[in-house]
Amino acid sequence: MNVGSYLWLGLVALFFALLVVAFAYLTLREWHGLALTLAAAMFFGLVWLFTTIAVGWTSRDDLYQFDQAVHAGLAGVSSDWAVQFFRLATHLGDGLTVALVAAGVAAFLLYHRDRWRAAALGVVVGLGQGVLVGLKWAFARARPSGNLVEAGFYSFPSGHAFSSMVLYGFIIVLVWRYVRREAVRVAATILLVLVIATVGLSRVALSVHWASDVMGGFTLGLAWLVCGLTATRAAQAYRAGRAGRC
Repeated sequence: MNVGSYLWLGLVALFFALLVVAFAYLTLREWHGLALTLAAAMFFGLVWLFTTIAVGWTSRDDLYQFDQAVHAGLAGVSSDWAVQFFRLATHLGDGLTVALVAAGVAAFLLYHRDRWRAAALGVVVGLGQGVLVGLKWAFARARPSGNLVEAGFYSFPSGHAFSSMVLYGFIIVLVWRYVRREAVRVAATILLVLVIATVGLSRVALSVHWASDVMGGFTLGLAWLVCGLTATRAAQAYRAGRAGRC
């Protein structure tokens, strides 16, 4: 990993650390400190895991060898029907699909006057793309050979894995907020987790990403989702607290 990659990771980690500390200070009396602490711990744990994955493939250790083995093992093995299935499944993480689904979710939230969650959606889906592109540029990892679908730009972390994690993960949160029946909640959660996993698997099966790209995309996406939800929830609590004192 080059100096630029370490610098970018350091700046991102510093920004999020300051963000969490700031909201912790501003909402100390209005929001539960335990919830914020757990969210911060989860976020930094995921950032550490993401960094470990990044160092793993750049230093050519066991993770790098794992990437090579998976890529070589999948070459020429997938059947025609499997390739067609993954070509369809991978579109669930495409930019256009993510934008359309996010727009529909935003409309739903605004209809229900849930403006803070609509703002959170904008943060995790919209601003998240800037973080993703910045990290892709910093790592500048080449894609595997033998791509079965068209793919451009750099490989690490996987944009499809990142986008599916933040969007469908966000929808899981909404399911548990708006759906009352336990069975429906569980079924919807399982379905959305399968969607996320299938999108990630499709990127490896179609030879457009290394396995560690997908692992990094999922980890980064979950970290960004936690950060976005925590930040907007803290901002909501802070504003409600100020309104209550007026």
